[in-house]
Amino acid sequence: MRILAGLGATLAFGVACSGLPARPASDNVLIVVFDDLGIDKVAAYGVHADPPHLPVLDALADQGVRFPVAYGFPLCSPTRAALMTGRYARHTGINHPLAPEERVELPLAEETLPELLSTRGYHTGGVGKWHLGTNSSPSRFSHPWRQGFSFYTGTIGNLAGAAGDYHTWREVGADRKLHTVSGDNSTHLADVAIEFLARTPEPWFLYLSFHAPHEPFQPVPATSGHPSLPASAPTADLYDAMAENADRQLGRVLDALNPAVRARTTIVALGDNGTPGEVMRRPLHPERSKMTVYEGGVRIPLIVAGPAVVAPGRASRALVHVVDVLPTLAERVGATPRPGIDGRSFLKALADPSDPGARTTLFSQRIYPNGPGPWTLQVSTIRDAGYKLVRWRGGDESLFEVGTGISEGPDLLPTPLAPAEEAARIRLSAALEEELAR
Repeated sequence: MRILAGLGATLAFGVACSGLPARPASDNVLIVVFDDLGIDKVAAYGVHADPPHLPVLDALADQGVRFPVAYGFPLCSPTRAALMTGRYARHTGINHPLAPEERVELPLAEETLPELLSTRGYHTGGVGKWHLGTNSSPSRFSHPWRQGFSFYTGTIGNLAGAAGDYHTWREVGADRKLHTVSGDNSTHLADVAIEFLARTPEPWFLYLSFHAPHEPFQPVPATSGHPSLPASAPTADLYDAMAENADRQLGRVLDALNPAVRARTTIVALGDNGTPGEVMRRPLHPERSKMTVYEGGVRIPLIVAGPAVVAPGRASRALVHVVDVLPTLAERVGATPRPGIDGRSFLKALADPSDPGARTTLFSQRIYPNGPGPWTLQVSTIRDAGYKLVRWRGGDESLFEVGTGISEGPDLLPTPLAPAEEAARIRLSAALEEELAR
């Protein structure tokens, strides 16, 4: 059973009552998020010898620009809030994954990407996982709409517990009511996305947020085109199959676009944090994975394809952060974000292969609980092109030598530092203080 409750009515309302400015000379925008997909799981990044087979993502890398050193946050809700607002987690109060019983949501006062693009005449749609509000938060099921989407279908949180699983789940339909849906979740999300795109005039913005390959790790139905694994299969194999299915469903969405429409569509594909430890394959370190501020926890795949890209099929040396997506897209379409965002546009890095990017450092944190503090857990990290500093809540620090891989190696601080290492420690410590003071 597939429910698309209220889709036609919602789209018709958006067109008839738009009152929007004429179409700008700018792109359609498609943002695709894979849940819990680290760079070790994407062959184009060359981090691990045995990644899942993700030909659609690899093709996007061939058609666009991939960023080998891109940061998010080590857990999903903070990264998603940063993506939507261009602001760090502690500035939005979304510091940790939202639990169903929490009365917390991304504040309505925040300017979101769909709100910003709406000022340029975009029709905005969202499909899939939201996780920036809860069933108990003030806006409840209307939260995506109140944050700028004219259409949304998906779950407010994870596929877990009362929300169901990948085979049967409860989601909010376009009528803003809960519906029980059965089938394969990734296939269903692609179906909804395809129907939205078929009915929506340009310019459009679609936020397609797959649950996969986040737990629960379940067999992918054979009808998805992937050989079905038994539920007893190794967890990492189930994870890979789920990632491959989501990649395949993204391919269906892209194939449904008219080639001319595809040519004028900017596509941003990314993960929301690093790979979970239980599915990270050796020789990588499971203890330096999702939920940590080590590279395996905060490094995310970030690929951009579309008309802004010059010299496709390359890796950019620019350091970029998930908060940079909003100002990049804003610059591309001629919108102006509110003052106070943390992001910096990397649009020049899409057009100029030699552009070094706007950043010299990247910052991330894991903090708990949600809200403005005080926090019972706080660990922060900052890195540049060669070194990385981690500062724990009590003030203890670690220093690592880093590059484009996700293995930091040993902590350098327990032994006497070479002059270059000491200079890096001083430099990064000062940069971290600046970030924490913002």
